[in-house]
This record gives sequence, C-alpha cells and structure tokens, in this order.
Amino acid sequence: MGMKCEAFYYCTDWSDTRKQKTKIRIPVFGTSTEEREILYIKDYEPNRYYYSLPDWISSLQYSFTEAELSNLHLNNIENGFLPVAMVNFNNGVPAPEERQTIESLLENKFSGTRNAGRFMVSFNDDAINKPTIDTIPIENLHEKYQYVADYAQDRILVAHRIVSPLLFGIRTAANGFSSQAEEMKTAYSIFQTMTIQPFQQLILNVIDKALVEGGWGKQDLYFDQLTPLVILSDTADDTDETVEEAQEDVNDSMRNEETTEENLEQEKTHPRPSDFGFTREYEDF
Repeated sequence: MGMKCEAFYYCTDWSDTRKQKTKIRIPVFGTSTEEREILYIKDYEPNRYYYSLPDWISSLQYSFTEAELSNLHLNNIENGFLPVAMVNFNNGVPAPEERQTIESLLENKFSGTRNAGRFMVSFNDDAINKPTIDTIPIENLHEKYQYVADYAQDRILVAHRIVSPLLFGIRTAANGFSSQAEEMKTAYSIFQTMTIQPFQQLILNVIDKALVEGGWGKQDLYFDQLTPLVILSDTADDTDETVEEAQEDVNDSMRNEETTEENLEQEKTHPRPSDFGFTREYEDF
C-alpha cells in the first residue's frame, strides 16, 4: 500500500533548530488551493514513497575515489613525494594502552590521502634508542594509480549510461570503429534513444497532466534536441542542407516520435473480463 505525501517542508538549514521553527510548508501539487505547490517527478522504486535515488547512485563510491586520488597526488606534490615508511621505536615495548595511543597519534598524523608525504620529528636521549624508519617499496605504484583512475572514470561514465566518452570530448583508445565520427554517431543514437528520450518523455507526460489539471488543456510540448556538431555536419553533407536545416530535421523527427508514442499510450486499454471469455465483470478491490 502506497503512502501519499501531502506537503513538503523547506528550511535553509535543517541542522539549526532555530531555523527549523521558521520552516516553510509547501503543499503537493493538486492537494490545495494555494498558488504555490510542488510537483515532484520520479520513477517508481520499491519501498521509496517520497524520493527516488538518482540514476547515477552506483558511481557514488567512485566519485569519492576520484576525490581521494586528487587529494593524494596534490599532497604528495606539496610534501616532496616522501615514500611510505615503517616507524620502529627502539626504546622498549610500552604497555598496551600506551601503544594504542602512539599508534592512534601516528595514524591521525600520517594516514589518509590528505597527509600523504608528511614527515615526523623524533627527540631522543641518545642515538642507540632513536626510532628507525624503514621505507616500504611498492612496485609499479604509478600503474596502480593509473588503473584506479581509469577504472573510476569508466564506472562513473557507465553509471551515467554514457555509451562512449567521445560524446563528452574524452578521448579513448581504438575500439573497433573506423573513425571517431562513426563512433560518436552510434553512441549518440544509442544514448539518445535509451537514456535521454525516456527521461524527456517522463517529464513531458507529467507536465501535460499538470497543465490539464490546471485548466490549460493539452499542449504540444517537446524538447529541442542538442545534436553534436560533427553529426549535424555529416548529415548536412549527405542531404545538401545547412547545419541549421539538419538540426531542424532532427527536431521534427523527435516530435513525430513523441507524438507516435503518445498515441500508442492513449490507445492502450485495460483488459476486461470479456477479453478472456468471462461474461460477468467483477468490481476491483
């Protein structure tokens, strides 16, 4: 059973209890007679009645990875690329509580990407009891960093359903296409059909219903498409048109597709008992 939301509350800072007292209540669209209402558009997700997760949620950890990599490299540069090291204290083994305190101090000061390359100062009574610092070599460290960076970028693009990085100006290695223009055309067609159009149609359907309920009636709404210039140029060359005319042809094609989808949606009817050979209709509960 779904839960119906009747209002949203707006506050500039929910962590401030004083500002919470001045929060603003905004009713959900279609539930009041107020001039200001909120229409929230979301796809269905199980057990999520009020807000849906963003479609890129699977790349959240990889976004943090990108941020940590940049912190690591920046701090390594600022601190002279000092290597990873092991610190040995040679003045006896302290009690467990004292060992834990020393380890915690070292961890807080030197661990994490923001502390990369920091140095330590040690004061000793004599040279015999001075701490020793052994460098721990890590083979092919630059390759590991590059692999993590490339993999994080790939996962972020996949989460956003990017078929080819070329759509956003990111160069890639040869992957079977005869040219970058061919790859971009194919990627754009798939990305537009499988990702962009469903989102656009969802928004248009909800806005249409809102306009009808608000008394404006059915409107001929559509999205003007932003087509990569390389695709428009090739299309214009093939059809002896200008780039502007090619763009208008693309927009007309998209409008016709949206109209066709809308007509198909309107033609859909719910099955009745007579469709399956029953002669009596039962009430829905």
